[in-house]
Amino acid sequence: MHSRLRFLVRWCLVRHCGRVAHNSGLKLCFERRWRCWISRSLGSTGSWWFVIVAFRPVSVVVSCSFSAGEGLAATAFADDLGGEDERNSANGGASEVPLWLRVPGNREYQKQPEPKALTALVLLIGSYDFLGLNYYTTYYACDQPSSNVVPSYVTDCNVDYLSERNGISIGPPTASDWLYVYPKGIRELLFYIKRKYNNPVIYITENGRGDNPNEESQTIEEAVQDTYRIDYYYRHLYYLLTAIRGNVNVRGYFAWSLMDNFEWSDGYLVHFGLHVVDQKNGLKRYPKLSAKWFKGFLENKPFCERCKTDQEFS
Repeated sequence: MHSRLRFLVRWCLVRHCGRVAHNSGLKLCFERRWRCWISRSLGSTGSWWFVIVAFRPVSVVVSCSFSAGEGLAATAFADDLGGEDERNSANGGASEVPLWLRVPGNREYQKQPEPKALTALVLLIGSYDFLGLNYYTTYYACDQPSSNVVPSYVTDCNVDYLSERNGISIGPPTASDWLYVYPKGIRELLFYIKRKYNNPVIYITENGRGDNPNEESQTIEEAVQDTYRIDYYYRHLYYLLTAIRGNVNVRGYFAWSLMDNFEWSDGYLVHFGLHVVDQKNGLKRYPKLSAKWFKGFLENKPFCERCKTDQEFS
């Protein structure tokens, strides 16, 4: 097996064994009636959606399946917990182990006695209470032959991620170089999960965007006028609603984020919050237009009435 694929399979095997250990411990606790402090809630976060634009039939379809969550491991996580193949196996079907364990040449699986692997799989199937999804953006995807790329976390699935096609961006850019606004991607991702994983309980654990490009250094007065963030939430909530009306089992939604905070490699330069945090004035907070819009949305006010309060800064 290719060295990069072997590394990913081993990585997934470690995560798989961690889930088996966790569920084994929970099973023991429940058997001994230690229920007063045990929670079985499991979730997976960090998802992406991809629009396939050019591919070889097997290569990119499999690779994008691996990449629809956070790399190969996200699909391994969900498949472990009860994807289509695993439900077929539980019902006497032909498939016996998750896709990531069935990769040709996977010696890590071949070393294990088959009954042991199946026992672990049975322990995991249906062991989650919900799937948590972070959705921010979507990319185009096309085949990327492995001979043309330097091995890395991003290139291991042999897919080339594109933010534009034929010179046209997939959506408006933001101050985060990885985030392009593509609202209907959240609906497509939710319907995919419904089909593949038997419509599990889903919580949208993160959804939001940062500033417009080149607007990182704004005054407080400028920063609160974030009409682009209202547009982002409005459109994503619309497509989320269409998914719910399509019987996707979504139980909750969390906007990212309540206030501006430390955003990984961007630090405090990119702002995702519904509230401005004044770093130069004792971390004082000011609601943005998006916060007032969201408040009006939750109070079921008419759209035109949601941002009419006075600005609350001096």
